[in-house]
Amino acid sequence: MNRLVGSISKFGTLYSQSTQMENQLTNYSSLLNAKKISISELKNKLLQIMPNASFKIAGDTLSLQSQISVNPYVLINLLSQFTNVDVIGLQFQSDSPIFYEYRNYDQKMVPKYSLKIFTVKVYGG
Repeated sequence: MNRLVGSISKFGTLYSQSTQMENQLTNYSSLLNAKKISISELKNKLLQIMPNASFKIAGDTLSLQSQISVNPYVLINLLSQFTNVDVIGLQFQSDSPIFYEYRNYDQKMVPKYSLKIFTVKVYGG
């Protein structure tokens, strides 16, 4: 009888520990998934950094309609903030800086980055 009582109390302790661990994992996973965004919110944030851009929304996919100039670092930082955004297609075109001298006057071409292809999928936003 003592063995049976001991087994039941061990089971109760293990079950309680298992439940506590499960609750901690659930809380942790909810913290990991806390930075979600909807597709319309993402479009609005993208329009803040690319005001003249036109986007097409098809279901849970957002695509750029035409090529536009953008700072790639700002775009990548924006996309990496959210856990439910998956980048499907991303392509930049860059004009590298060129230095030349014309009549003793140095001119620089400022590097420009154009976003050619941009397609993202937003999950569960």
